[in-house]
Amino acid sequence: MRERVERDCSVGKDSQKNRRGVASLVMLPSMVKRNNALLWGLAAMIIASMVGWYFRLLPTSIFGVVVSGYVPLHWYLLLNAVVWITWSSPFYLCALILNRKVDGVELFGRMLFARIPAILVMLIPILGDRILFSSFVESPLMMFELDALYATIATIAMLVICVWTVVWSYQAFDTSLRGSKGVRIFAYIATLPLAWWISRVATEYVVAWILQ
Repeated sequence: MRERVERDCSVGKDSQKNRRGVASLVMLPSMVKRNNALLWGLAAMIIASMVGWYFRLLPTSIFGVVVSGYVPLHWYLLLNAVVWITWSSPFYLCALILNRKVDGVELFGRMLFARIPAILVMLIPILGDRILFSSFVESPLMMFELDALYATIATIAMLVICVWTVVWSYQAFDTSLRGSKGVRIFAYIATLPLAWWISRVATEYVVAWILQ
């Protein structure tokens, strides 16, 4: 009986540790110190630029990449910086409306850190078929007709990465802003599609200019 109780207690403690581990992962952008978030984000952006340059994967938005020919490394750094700034700026303007004392360096730094999961999108063409990935990006629905398995796996991976990035971006926005919880959630949801659209349009414009 005693052994059973001890075993149940051990299982309960393990379950609590697992829940705490998941909660810590979700809340990570809010737990990292202000300057560390910026430094980790910059390091991740540089690594992403080098990996993208090596495998020839140009970023097209916060969630997207496209297979390309050779492009010098400095353009990858520029494109990733454009994605970061155009993605973060709408949230910063929204934060300014709600609180004029918002720390811009903190918000931009935490938003850059929150973009780390989005970099994992590059693993899909790196670990899979680059040609299939190009077809998937151009026409996801048609890709289901050509290779349903690949399209399904790529879609699931993209959804997981997108949700992960959106959750982390909210934590970054929420930590940088002070005020009513409900107001922050509403402001983030309202700004999210605008930030994505601005990021995509601006980055695709720069990509087209580079490749012309």
